[in-house]
Amino acid sequence: MMAKQAIELIGKYLPMVYNDYSCDEGWNAITWASTLGGMVINTAGVATAHALEHPASGLRNIVHGRGLAALTPVIYDEAIKAGAPTERFAEISRLLGGKDETDCVETIKKLIDSVGLTTTLSAEGVKEEDIDWMADNTYKIMGGAIQAFPVVFSVEDIKNIYKKAL
Repeated sequence: MMAKQAIELIGKYLPMVYNDYSCDEGWNAITWASTLGGMVINTAGVATAHALEHPASGLRNIVHGRGLAALTPVIYDEAIKAGAPTERFAEISRLLGGKDETDCVETIKKLIDSVGLTTTLSAEGVKEEDIDWMADNTYKIMGGAIQAFPVVFSVEDIKNIYKKAL
């Protein structure tokens, strides 16, 4: 319930706030969505995008949101391809204005683009030679989050995700 509300609020209000910084309604919604998102991550521990982002930002001093923007579409695409339950991705898509799991990744990319965050890990300073170190540290930093995701990625899977996000 909290996750759904947070996703819906982000989809509706983040572009609004990005385009009009003075929008109090938008800021109220975004700060509430952020609070809900934090509670969900703390409770459910489902934060694979964060688990993969932290080694990248720690190594290359990447702003957290930019690292997430580079990684999230790739992670979701790989999860769907690996057979994750599609109803979760369909719901995320619908909450963001898409139709179902088939356009979930594209819907997320549109949101990212609408707020000027389209990027890659290489654009943020990550080099291919960083991938082994980052993948090895992903499980050390947030292994529990990876285990709670609908698809449990191996270290080799994570390396592949990093490569695709370059």
